[in-house]
Formats: sequence, structure tokens, C-alpha cells
Amino acid sequence: MITGLNLEETIDYTIKNDLENPTVWKLGIIPSYIFARISADASSKEIETAYRILQVAIKGWDNFNIPFETVQEKIYGRDLTVVSLSVLERIPLNVITELSMKVMEINQISPEERKN
Repeated sequence: MITGLNLEETIDYTIKNDLENPTVWKLGIIPSYIFARISADASSKEIETAYRILQVAIKGWDNFNIPFETVQEKIYGRDLTVVSLSVLERIPLNVITELSMKVMEINQISPEERKN
């Protein structure tokens, strides 16, 4: 049976080499329409795609020296509450890359759902 997406669900994630007193990133599920549109841009705009994914998917963090702030933004015709680019620009690029890859992973359909 295929189940609907829980858009309120988050997972806690820490960067692989953030070992001492790590930051915990709260990563969420992206609405399927938004995820499809962002994914369509991925091959031609990799960096922009990574930032857009994180704008929508990061729901908060613990133990980070930058305050978590959101803004209202229209993305692909939808009004969404997202992390502002001015906040994301203060996160190191290697962290942006790893977080965006993890978000892509958690937003894929599970193998069990695929076979149904």
C-alpha cells in the first residue's frame, strides 16, 4: 500500500565529520509537486537546486551559532514558509552539499512503496 507523505515529519541528522558537540539538523519532507519541480532543475543548476531544496526542507536545528529564521516565499506558484537564503548563505558549502544530498535521499519513495 502506498501511503501519503507526512509533511510534518522531520528527521534529525548530523554532518558526518561534525563529531565534537555536533549540530543537529531537522530535515523535513518536501511536498511532492515542489520536489518534482526542484528535481527537474537539478541537472542544469546543481548549486541553486541544493539551496532551494534546503530552503524548503530545513525545519530547524539545534546547536548552531546562527538563529533559525524563515520567510514567506512563492516557489513554483506555492506560498511556502522557507529558510531565507541570507541564513543559508552563512552555512559552509560542504555542509550545504551533504545536507541537500540527505534531503534528496529521505524524499525518495521507499523500496517497499516502489514495488506496490
